[in-house]
Amino acid sequence: MISTRWLVVLRHARLAQGRLVLMTLALAASGAALTTMLVTYSVLNREVSRNYLSTHPASVQMVLDQVDEGLAHTVAHFPSIADAEPSSVMRGRILLNNGSARSALLFVIPHLGQSRINTVRLVAGSWPRSPDGIVLERSAFGLADATLGQPIKVQVANLPPVALQVVASVHDPSLAPAWQEQTVYGYVSPEAAFALSGDANLHILKLIVESPTVTQLDIVETARAVAQRLAKSGHVVQEIRVPPPRTHPHQAQMMTLLVMLVGFSVLGLLLGSILAASIMEGFLAQRARDIALLKAVGATTGQISAQYLTLLAAVALLATGLSLPLGLWAAHGWASASAALLNLDIRSNAPPIRIILTIVAAGLLVPLGIALYAILRTSRCTVRDALGDRDISRPSTWSSVFLRLLIRTRLFSTEAAYALRNAFRRPGRVALGVALLAIAGGIFIASENLRTAWTANIAASAAQRHYEVEIDLENTESRERRGGKTGQRPVQKLIAQQSPRDKWRLDTGLRRKAMPNSRPVMIGIQFCKAVGKFTMPTLVKVST
Repeated sequence: MISTRWLVVLRHARLAQGRLVLMTLALAASGAALTTMLVTYSVLNREVSRNYLSTHPASVQMVLDQVDEGLAHTVAHFPSIADAEPSSVMRGRILLNNGSARSALLFVIPHLGQSRINTVRLVAGSWPRSPDGIVLERSAFGLADATLGQPIKVQVANLPPVALQVVASVHDPSLAPAWQEQTVYGYVSPEAAFALSGDANLHILKLIVESPTVTQLDIVETARAVAQRLAKSGHVVQEIRVPPPRTHPHQAQMMTLLVMLVGFSVLGLLLGSILAASIMEGFLAQRARDIALLKAVGATTGQISAQYLTLLAAVALLATGLSLPLGLWAAHGWASASAALLNLDIRSNAPPIRIILTIVAAGLLVPLGIALYAILRTSRCTVRDALGDRDISRPSTWSSVFLRLLIRTRLFSTEAAYALRNAFRRPGRVALGVALLAIAGGIFIASENLRTAWTANIAASAAQRHYEVEIDLENTESRERRGGKTGQRPVQKLIAQQSPRDKWRLDTGLRRKAMPNSRPVMIGIQFCKAVGKFTMPTLVKVST
């Protein structure tokens, strides 16, 4: 049988259904936001690392004059080197059937499918068995207008295009999606590279340093030692690349953004808890006399506090139960969208159990902790004080002085002064209200500052670029060899081919990448047309 004390609390809850529903909604909304961000952070942090580390990423990449498998085998036995493998990279174009072209980044890998460093996962098809085969990254098929089993035309520099058979689709988590970079990623053998460019030499040596806990500084020192030994043996080391160890190239940006959003969600939970505590404080103030009657018939302070803490805990538990499925659903969508942007596969959207326990604990303990003072203060009130309504019959000295000061300064009317004094009669309730507004205002100002800073950062980056067209020349001629010509003919020809609505400003200069050869070239120029808030890249070919 339910005791009288609990019957009174249940009656109070039934009379305050509206307030309890508002408390539940406030806690559920803030809890759902916290669940979304914490689960998204934990899932992406785990899956980004899993995807990237599954490729066995290189600790160091060295650009040499020439690399072969014999050199890689020798370097693999150097101190602190766990493995070494040769490879190379070529830039070219994929010629589409409609006459346009797409930029292509071709990875030249001996023994495709048997790589040990920077590996890719076969999605469909089979590894090429002949020199006329090419493997495309799965996100590049749409951009290249390619179909598995059909040939595509690939061109390098000004050489004749070569038809290569698309034999497989692979997934490379270390690369951004092809549509994002507007670049087709392909994987070819050295024989196919020779057919495209006439050069089958490899120029990149990929290394893995032994210790998985080694720091980037240690990797740099190891790479320098290897470079010195290679230089002594007659090899030309042109470049050393040391990426952050065991970290996806975009992981830092993604995790920083998520940490910031987790911080906002924590403030949201704090905001919802303060709102719930304010509602609870007003609810208890209305029931002060009923509480006094309970104490008059023998209820203790601990019993009354436990009753109303249990009521609040039930509300918080209900809100947490509502917030968990909503948050998990939102986190699933957020993680999937982020995975698509990073070219990742999400193996499991299930968060670690510690994250769920943290969310449940926060959803219960934070509201109870903030409302604890108000519940204890009301429960400790004596029967005489509660029945006598001390705030009216016994105004404090501070409130009386404050009232007389307001009236004498004539800043407010007498009615307004009494209303203001009445608002400050319960300092705890005022403090909760001020904290509620302060945190809400802080969240709003912080979000606006972040939005403004982000927009300003993008604008500053665009202003510092000082060019609108980037021309990548595979081979260049010096001005002297051309008889003093400035080499602006390709650009002038390009402008002449543009329609009036697509004319471009070229007054800020052009970037050029010089190469040692001096043959005539095919120039690929990529423009970015503004389409609303997005950009639509188009590739234009211009011949000298």
